[in-house]
Amino acid sequence: MAWAKVAHSRKHDEEAPVVEELARPSNDDETPASKDIETLAADFEQEKSDGELDQGVQAVQAMTQVWTRIWLISSIQAFSSCIISTLTPFVTSSFQSHSLTATTSIVSNLVSGLIILPYAKLMSLWGRPQSFSIMIFIVTAGIIMMAGCNNVRTYAAAQVIYGVGYTGIDFTTTIFIADTSSLKSRAFMIAFASSSYLATVWAYGPAAQHAYEHIGPCLGLGLWAIVYPVVSLPLRALFWNYQSKAVKQGLAKRIRRHWSIAHHYRTWKFPLIICFLIFGGLLAIAFAAWERFLVPTTFIPWYLINKRTVFFTFAMVASIYCAWYIWDSYFYSFLIVVFRESIAHASYTTNIYTIGSCFCALCMGVIIRINGRLKWQALHLAFPLLFSESVS
Repeated sequence: MAWAKVAHSRKHDEEAPVVEELARPSNDDETPASKDIETLAADFEQEKSDGELDQGVQAVQAMTQVWTRIWLISSIQAFSSCIISTLTPFVTSSFQSHSLTATTSIVSNLVSGLIILPYAKLMSLWGRPQSFSIMIFIVTAGIIMMAGCNNVRTYAAAQVIYGVGYTGIDFTTTIFIADTSSLKSRAFMIAFASSSYLATVWAYGPAAQHAYEHIGPCLGLGLWAIVYPVVSLPLRALFWNYQSKAVKQGLAKRIRRHWSIAHHYRTWKFPLIICFLIFGGLLAIAFAAWERFLVPTTFIPWYLINKRTVFFTFAMVASIYCAWYIWDSYFYSFLIVVFRESIAHASYTTNIYTIGSCFCALCMGVIIRINGRLKWQALHLAFPLLFSESVS
């Protein structure tokens, strides 16, 4: 009997909505109030749909603006670095120190490589806009020093400062690409950002030759101190705009910094500065020992470096860079002095690798986007090409 009561109750509950539905008035008997409610609901759904569409269109437009600015920054990076590397042998030769051409670039590349790790942490603490603006300032300061140098030592120091800023800008754009692209599309997007070399490689040779013959190497370098801040302004403004919107919407917190050191007027004589210098070096040594022997979770993922794939990938990249920089530093001067090539023609010869690598990067990005793999391309295509190049 209890089961029958429950069944009867369930049956009654299931039939109730049917009776209610039959009891509803027809469309002809609807009141004006019910029609107004349905009309408002339909208008709300339509506005919601239009809002979603407008939001999607705005997102696409915003991404288009960012990507065009990133490509413009990459173009300026490629054009300026090529002109600076082209005019560097003439600057060192003017100081009777052409043999130091490779030395200046080696120190610059070394410091630029070491700065990546602390700069990555700086980007996490400060944010993209602040870090990007600092790197623009650093690269501009390096260019100004190169343009106004009076000896090869100053030029070498300027090369280091310029290299740090250049690497920081390139790293910032790469991180932004990684933040805004899927894993399958990331290779193609990075290749797209570097595709500007396909255009600048044909233009910077004649431009460098014109600068050398008409305005001189120093002024040819100094012009980029104006170009960098002006061209990077749209992207910096976009970064700052997005960050301010995120802060207003509560997606990011405003960081309060109490770093004022205006009261340290005695600089080097002040005890705090001396403590910074002494304890800073000791803490650097302690950090290495802590990472190696004591900490359970390391700042650097050493376990990844111990894996065969990662280790031999690093070894392969190191060997490629080593082979490249052994002959690249003086190859351009060799073409001009021995083969009597002009600046433009020598730049065309030295950039055969740049053209081929950028074009292949775009192709490989498309292939990785399609199949999502990179092992077989590297094993069956890249390795035979490198081996045949070394044999020939």
